[in-house]
Amino acid sequence: GLHTPNCPDAPSLEDFRKSQMNCFGGALHLAQAIWDQRSTIAGDAPSVLLWLVSAGVYPESPRRANIMQSQIVWLGRALALESSGAFNLMDCDLDNTEAASGNLLFDEACAAVDTTQQRESEVTYRGSNRHALRLVRQKVELPEDDEPGKY
Repeated sequence: GLHTPNCPDAPSLEDFRKSQMNCFGGALHLAQAIWDQRSTIAGDAPSVLLWLVSAGVYPESPRRANIMQSQIVWLGRALALESSGAFNLMDCDLDNTEAASGNLLFDEACAAVDTTQQRESEVTYRGSNRHALRLVRQKVELPEDDEPGKY
């Protein structure tokens, strides 16, 4: 996904088609190859981890999302649900160089094979800050004048 150009201010249909062929098509072919090799492995579990890497799909406010690479995230999420952990997602900051993003990917890949650490299937980096998906309990207070069942 990183080799796909950043989203122009007003992407054309042709921009989306090129992005789909370069980014999505390549990831889909890799995923299919990994999926096909499952039948040769005992237990039907893929032996390879594929990291799908995007840049700027989850923007920090007020930046715009890099919609040209968003399709790679949705493909990765679907694959992660279907594959029992063979596919992972990492979204890097748009300001990162490819070398910096590569170093982050290497660190994530090493952590993924370390059984002593909690494994994440989707992480986002903004600068050097790592973010992972979490459910957080939050108490919501309704205004006093609201009636139950009003919504």
